[in-house]
Amino acid sequence: MRHAESEANIQKRYAGNFDAPLTENGHLQAQEMAKQFKNIHFDAAFSSDLSRSYNTAQIIANEHTVAVVAKKLLREKSHGIVEGKRHDELEEDIRKKMDVYHALDADAMWTHKAVEGMESLEETAGRFITFLRETALAYPNKTLLIVSHGGSMRSLLAHLGFASIKELPSTSAANASYIVLKSDGVEFEIAKIVGIEKK
Repeated sequence: MRHAESEANIQKRYAGNFDAPLTENGHLQAQEMAKQFKNIHFDAAFSSDLSRSYNTAQIIANEHTVAVVAKKLLREKSHGIVEGKRHDELEEDIRKKMDVYHALDADAMWTHKAVEGMESLEETAGRFITFLRETALAYPNKTLLIVSHGGSMRSLLAHLGFASIKELPSTSAANASYIVLKSDGVEFEIAKIVGIEKK
């Protein structure tokens, strides 16, 4: 599941690993998701160690008497030196690099790092999938809650062939959107997608 609404979302900042808290509306969204998931038995809960994901997971987990384990592998894609900034706050040369990045085709965008410290989509998907595989093997036939970030989830869906990354821009994944994913630690099956739409 993607975290609920954060301060960075409403301020339209490159969040990445920038630790932006949930908004008041974000808390309400997480509470609503806790109600939606109330009849699901979660055997374990995991989240990114960034507060917007951890707090979303905590609100849901409180209704299921399960502890949330924070994992750095579930973090959002790092945006490097632009994290925490809005596009209009960037220096001109950095803004141009980001504009070039967003104009790339899907294949080029997958591996490109526009600015210093940026993580590629390929790297993001790689660590996310590593976590999912290891966790699926450690919890066979269990139902897990995993709260992460829009960019990580979109890179996962692109890797699994649901759509190209160009068909899944940041606006395609709503806050609190989710994927029901089945895995044996090797293969992945997308059972359901809610709140994420191809553009």
